Amino acid sequence: MCRGIPFDIIIFNRRERNMKRRKWSAEEKMNIVIEGLKGEQSVAEICRQHNISQILYYRWKDEFIQGGMGVLSGKQRKTAKEDAAVQAKLDEYEKLIGKLTVKISTLKKRSTSEQGALGMYL
Repeated sequence: MCRGIPFDIIIFNRRERNMKRRKWSAEEKMNIVIEGLKGEQSVAEICRQHNISQILYYRWKDEFIQGGMGVLSGKQRKTAKEDAAVQAKLDEYEKLIGKLTVKISTLKKRSTSEQGALGMYL
């Protein structure tokens, strides 16, 4: 024991800190969730096999179900149309910004040249 804490807990905590997080692909997440939905094994067993927490599994499951509901309700098609409209508006604003930048630059040049010409008369 170290300061009242058993050594096995201290060693476990050190391992936990040194472990790198694994990045799961969307396909891997989907396969794990489907494995759990089949019901052939308990969620706890599946999580142990893949070395993930049950909280993470249920988060992935919720995201999986929400994504499926979005596709079935037609939200995905709306989103693509909305994205195209937003992109068109963005392109329009970029052109406007370009035109205004050129105008400002021209006005600044005129302003400095007029001030120089006025300075000669003073």
